[in-house]
Amino acid sequence: MRILSLVLTTLFLISFSTISTAQQNALKHTVVAKENLNQIAKQYDVDINELKKVNKLKGDKILNGQVLEIPKKDVHIVGGGETLYKIGQKYNVTAKELKSWNKLTSNKIRPSQEIKLKPATVGAPKDIPASSEFTAKGGEVYTAMHVVNTKENLFRIADRYDLTVSELKTANKLSNDDITIGQELVLPLESHKVVRNETLSHVAKKYKVTVADLKKINNLKSDMIRRGKVLLIPGK
Repeated sequence: MRILSLVLTTLFLISFSTISTAQQNALKHTVVAKENLNQIAKQYDVDINELKKVNKLKGDKILNGQVLEIPKKDVHIVGGGETLYKIGQKYNVTAKELKSWNKLTSNKIRPSQEIKLKPATVGAPKDIPASSEFTAKGGEVYTAMHVVNTKENLFRIADRYDLTVSELKTANKLSNDDITIGQELVLPLESHKVVRNETLSHVAKKYKVTVADLKKINNLKSDMIRRGKVLLIPGK
């Protein structure tokens, strides 16, 4: 009986630790007057049902000053009794694909676990993590990554992000120019979180870069940016 109690206690602590870590790394939103869930979901481009699920909301009612956790895009938070098969059905993917994208060695998953719904994109910067380390003031440094695609070399990648080959090699502790397809490279870049009424022109002036370069490294097809979006800042 004592052994069973110890096992249950250990499992509880592991679960609590997992949830606490996820909460610490989550992007937070403080509700302002007259704001509703639909507006917040649109602002962060997330599903309103996922927003409610992450925050354990039974209805649509939210309060002024309430702090909401914003779910990560293309990520599913496992609920009680869910399986890879059920999650796959919900998003029209297979359990095998989910296992591959999440590097799982078995079908076992646990409540509150984050499941990626898409594979890592090669030839493009990895998704910017939704993390509370980003402030409205922006300009904070974080570890942005680039996944090497076919026919890419250090020169092409450095040119895309307005970095030098030397900067790329130093950031990744490379002793030569050899890189392989699928390899993840650290991009020594700053980030900026867009605030209300801010434009690409404002951000470009603040960091003394061009709008064209901002659009290039962030894969932007227009000058439209939304509040809360995190932009990579080109190297200088």
